[in-house]
Amino acid sequence: MLRQVNMNSVRAIDRAIELLEVFTIERPALTIDEITAATKLPKTTAYRILYTLERHGLIHYDPKTLKYRLGLKILELSATLTSVLDVRREAEEILIDLQMKAKQTVVMAVPEHDSLVYIFKRENPEGIKYSSVLGQRRPLHFGVLGQIMLAYLSEEELDRYLQTHALDRYTANTVTDAALLKKKLEQIRSEKVNVDMEETFEFGNAIGAPVFNADGKLIAAVGVIGPSADLNREKIAELKPVIRDVGIEISRRMGYLR
Repeated sequence: MLRQVNMNSVRAIDRAIELLEVFTIERPALTIDEITAATKLPKTTAYRILYTLERHGLIHYDPKTLKYRLGLKILELSATLTSVLDVRREAEEILIDLQMKAKQTVVMAVPEHDSLVYIFKRENPEGIKYSSVLGQRRPLHFGVLGQIMLAYLSEEELDRYLQTHALDRYTANTVTDAALLKKKLEQIRSEKVNVDMEETFEFGNAIGAPVFNADGKLIAAVGVIGPSADLNREKIAELKPVIRDVGIEISRRMGYLR
């Protein structure tokens, strides 16, 4: 969760970050007009920020297409995220084995402030494809993995999150009542497993488990997602101990001994 500090942020840096965030997987290259439309910044201000970021390698400008994209310095900085890289490296073999056993899509995400970010995805060559991709950011409460992350917030952090974020409805089964959600979060903590029965995707079910570090802090969540016709109640009951053990094994590799 984002820490609360009694000071104002630096407006110029805020603007630079807002500008960087307009680049997405769907729109990796943008013109200056597209950037100013997305950020509402004056064109002269956007130019200055882009030029500054370009000097530091955070933005690349292509004079042939007249478009900007993220620079290679972003990749260099991302390499410093050792905890994320470590958990993905330790989990990869286990998650590939899980996908082969479950024969459904397997995902892993890590929490970052009020969001979750996908760091692993492996799906079947055939069948339903899910929209989440590597590096994509979702609201912290999104889907089977998001509820797991909410379950391990402190009571104060959870209340703040629920006060500042609407619980979006994705299907008729989505839990949007805060009191009902809190009951589900208690069950997740008790069982160390979360089940999503068409709460996030129409005709799609999911099951997930938490991953902890050596200090007992939640650092990730892993899940299996599939069509409800295949990943039915019987299959979910079969996978419950499997996905729980996967979470425990990855946690053990991260130093968790409880």
